[in-house]
Amino acid sequence: ESDADGRSGDHSDEIDHVDDHDDHDDHDDHDDHDVHDNRDHHDEHNEETHETAHTTDGDDPDREITAMLMRYRTPLAAMTLPMAINAEGKLQAVAPATEVARVLQLIGAGLDGLAAFAWILVTTAALSVFAALYGSLHARRVDLAILRCLGATRSELLLSLLMEGFILSFVGVLLGIMSGHLAIELLSGWNSTTRDIGLTGWIWIAEETRLIVGLVAVGVVAAIIPAIQAYRTDVARVLSEA
Repeated sequence: ESDADGRSGDHSDEIDHVDDHDDHDDHDDHDDHDVHDNRDHHDEHNEETHETAHTTDGDDPDREITAMLMRYRTPLAAMTLPMAINAEGKLQAVAPATEVARVLQLIGAGLDGLAAFAWILVTTAALSVFAALYGSLHARRVDLAILRCLGATRSELLLSLLMEGFILSFVGVLLGIMSGHLAIELLSGWNSTTRDIGLTGWIWIAEETRLIVGLVAVGVVAAIIPAIQAYRTDVARVLSEA
């Protein structure tokens, strides 16, 4: 009986060992299958990524880099690298600060020319006011003399001519400012380029107020000489000549 029990015990141990071995093999087979599936999934992912990159790069094969912004770590690189790039011939290196300063210099020269032309216009306008008042003074000498006879004083004649110069210059300046703003507004609506940069004639700046005051003052100064002549008018001589 003991031998039978021993043999049966050994036999059961062998069966258990075989079962454990089979379970281990099944587990290994499952792991191998999982690894194989993961590799297949990784390969498929790489293929999809490659196809996506290829599709993105192949949308426009004619595209190319035409400009690149570079920053220098040292001042020496800022001096030597542009010279080395420009020496190649196919590339061109420019410094934004230098180019902006050059553009501002060119624009500044144009603005100086416009300022000089504006001063010429102001001088011409002052001479025009002077000529208009001086001519009206000679044309109205008899009228001014009659006003003196009716009781008008010399100061009133002087003030009247100064007021006339003020009104002429003020109305002329307002008409000029309004015409300029209207022209700018029409230009901004007519040209697409000026419309894109936001050019408009409905903006009022402080310099325009100072411009109006200065131009009116110039008109009044131009009227001073005719007003002084009206102040010194000899009533008896003017009436006798009339």
